[in-house]
Amino acid sequence: GIVQVTEDNYDQGNPVIAVDSSDKLYMMVWEDNRQGDWLIYVSTFDGTNWSPETIVNDPGDNQVNPAPNQTNPAIVIDGQNNAHVVWQDDREGNQDIYIATSSDGFVTTTVSRITSDISDQVEPAIAADSGNTIYVVWTDTRNNGKKDIYGAASNNGTWTNVPVVPVVTEEESQSNPAIATEAVGTVLHLVWLDDTPGDDDIYYASTSDGLPAAPLTGSSIIDEAGTDQFSPVIATTGSTGNGLEVFACWRDERNAEAELYAVETTANGTNIYVGNDFTTDDQSQPAIGIDPYN
Repeated sequence: GIVQVTEDNYDQGNPVIAVDSSDKLYMMVWEDNRQGDWLIYVSTFDGTNWSPETIVNDPGDNQVNPAPNQTNPAIVIDGQNNAHVVWQDDREGNQDIYIATSSDGFVTTTVSRITSDISDQVEPAIAADSGNTIYVVWTDTRNNGKKDIYGAASNNGTWTNVPVVPVVTEEESQSNPAIATEAVGTVLHLVWLDDTPGDDDIYYASTSDGLPAAPLTGSSIIDEAGTDQFSPVIATTGSTGNGLEVFACWRDERNAEAELYAVETTANGTNIYVGNDFTTDDQSQPAIGIDPYN
């Protein structure tokens, strides 16, 4: 059934959720403006109740921006049940990517700043592989304001001075990345919004071993040209050579209203209409997940 997680009178938005390896503890994070600024909050579910809502990281007043906002959270729980939350944060006067890691439901937290370029970095996405390496990708405007996809990775919980690498830097704009790993190994699967065709399409690419040594190119997974698509998400099951399936979903405007479409990239590539309950209302902000334990 439907459960109300927050009851505060102020606004909450952009919720994301993750499950740990026991398939019991659910953790939800969202952006919340009950303090007057947008901050990231978290709550965990023990199978019966949701825990009190907690701020993931309060930046305080000692920064360039005296009223910072934290938005666009994403979360992953690794195989050791450490939770990792990323978000975009303007406490230094521009948008940067931050990450918070906790092994105890954010009773205690380690917070790191991943990016420090003076341009904006936004729209982070996160994934963990079977060896507990954490990958973060985001939209980056360091190349004269053009939108590209950049990323970083850490396999020891430390984000200080980790290399920031270009992931997709084609001539046109790339943005809104999503990332997924496989059940075993270090292959990464990515989707993103790309306007190379002259309209906004969803592009897909995979790597052979973690973040790419050279920027990816990718290809469109949209089977109808000349229309706009937005908000891609991705999920996988299995691994290369062992039942790998890769699924993507997105908001699609090929018809009169915005609808949700999906595709299995490892199948024939046909875009599948998800459905909208036979209404003419718009659908947006898709999310997708596969339960690996059932």
